[in-house]
Amino acid sequence: MNDIHNQPIGRRIDWLFDLARRHGETFRSPEAWLGRQRYLAEHPTAIAVFKCMDGRINIPVATKTPAGILMPFRNLGGMFDLGWPHLGEVVVHHTLRMTGAGRRVLFRLPRCRVNLSFPAK
Repeated sequence: MNDIHNQPIGRRIDWLFDLARRHGETFRSPEAWLGRQRYLAEHPTAIAVFKCMDGRINIPVATKTPAGILMPFRNLGGMFDLGWPHLGEVVVHHTLRMTGAGRRVLFRLPRCRVNLSFPAK
């Protein structure tokens, strides 16, 4: 196939939709589901990752973790402030859901700037 970047826009869009379809089919495959279940049985700690929106940063690939295991929290520039109302709610909800299921939670902060202080009420 020719370099996709040199193709007309319509062909590039079709290529992108096809890529998304293929990734979805792979993710939903019985083998992928079984791989995630096996990984979770061996590694019961839930892992959440604060990371930049940059799609080139593929934490599952870097950590050799099956797709769908890590809970991503993304923001432009990888900057987070847990005092932001919605972010704080989402982080608390995820933590309570995981601990309610008997799992510990590990938050990974790769090259992020995170303000861990909560605003005074």
